[in-house]
Amino acid sequence: MVPSTRPASVAVRAWVPKGFRVVRDVPYVLHARRSQMLDVYEPDVAASHVVGSARPLIVWIHGGGWYSGDKSAPPGMALLPRGYVVASINYRLSSEALFPAQIFDCKAAIRFLRANAREFNIDPPRIGVWGDSAGGQLAALLGTTNGRAEYEGTEGTMGVSSSVQAVCDWFGPSDFLQASDARLTSQRSVNLLFGGKVSAHAAAAMFASPAEQVGRAPLVPFLIMHGELDSMVPAHQSQILYQKLQLAGAAAKLVILPNSGHGNGWFRSQKDLAMVYDFFDRCFRKVQVRASVTTTRPTT
Repeated sequence: MVPSTRPASVAVRAWVPKGFRVVRDVPYVLHARRSQMLDVYEPDVAASHVVGSARPLIVWIHGGGWYSGDKSAPPGMALLPRGYVVASINYRLSSEALFPAQIFDCKAAIRFLRANAREFNIDPPRIGVWGDSAGGQLAALLGTTNGRAEYEGTEGTMGVSSSVQAVCDWFGPSDFLQASDARLTSQRSVNLLFGGKVSAHAAAAMFASPAEQVGRAPLVPFLIMHGELDSMVPAHQSQILYQKLQLAGAAAKLVILPNSGHGNGWFRSQKDLAMVYDFFDRCFRKVQVRASVTTTRPTT
């Protein structure tokens, strides 16, 4: 039996849909710093209209160039009444630890949530991840390294799978070795992640590149979304990942948003969010259709 992990108090914010609540600052590593805590948005058992059966889980991974950002404001609250549990995680930033600490933390968070599935009303075989920018890179790396021991690290709950079953990657870097995309996320943030220039840390850069890992682990469905006018992470980065996934036979879809830049309000229109929700619905209803054509559409 898994011991209770709930903090003494539960913080509820007004923007959480009625019938749901958030459990904040749950440590997923023993003696965790704030960078190794997560929030869980789940049904409020006191709300009579909420069904108590286990639900698929979507884990949000924030961006911020691996040196900033926080779990406090995930998108996707509309997933809750659609029958999901949502978690939002922090991870060690580059000021605390160099890569691969960030992916080790993400894997530890998935293991913790799966180990505590009964407590949080999660269905362990149905876990999806979703992130933007740096968080998109980490989400994509989770989805391309299922079952690979060298990505697990040694912190947190061990002996539990960290595998994920679906990935939504919003404009994340996918290949740090692409010289033509050297401006991605600003070279300074990449240097901080690896502790120096990519040219001096090529092995670590390859280890961190989701596109380089495609085909070395079981494939999962991907939805990749990128702004055509992104000046921080070139859309080429998502095209590289999409092409690798396609060649490997993955169920992958790439959406290039015309007239859109890097994150912020570009990706949070109702239509864009609806694409994400529909993607996870298709994955977790076990209806997975391969999309072989890059899709474009105007934003609203």
